[in-house]
Amino acid sequence: MRKPAAGRRSAAEVWAGLNARQRAFLLAIVDADCPAGDEGWMLFSLDPEPTGPDRACVLDGLRAAGWSTRGTRSTLRGLLERGLINTQYGLERLPDGRLADRVRTIALAFGSEVAGAGRTPRAQPGAGLAPTR
Repeated sequence: MRKPAAGRRSAAEVWAGLNARQRAFLLAIVDADCPAGDEGWMLFSLDPEPTGPDRACVLDGLRAAGWSTRGTRSTLRGLLERGLINTQYGLERLPDGRLADRVRTIALAFGSEVAGAGRTPRAQPGAGLAPTR
């Protein structure tokens, strides 16, 4: 791994400073970003949620792993403030005509680097992704 620029923390240091929820969200965003279209932006969530398999989003996987949606905005904000992701908020019209709040995310290069540091065998103790409800 390359040495960080002066005044910049290494990817491993940033990973160590993330809580378990932030780690899980970052990994989910980075993993979803790999097959993402639309210039890398990935649907993170819709509220209210539409039904159907064609509207899967990042939050679905986190919810299936036991993570609560409570505190999602603050978790995303923490990742955004560290320069790991970017977010877009907006509205989307659902097939039934209702409007839904939409959140899209994209992993930034340093976010992918931090996630990679968390996946290495030398990751900090407690780096597991067990949900804290």
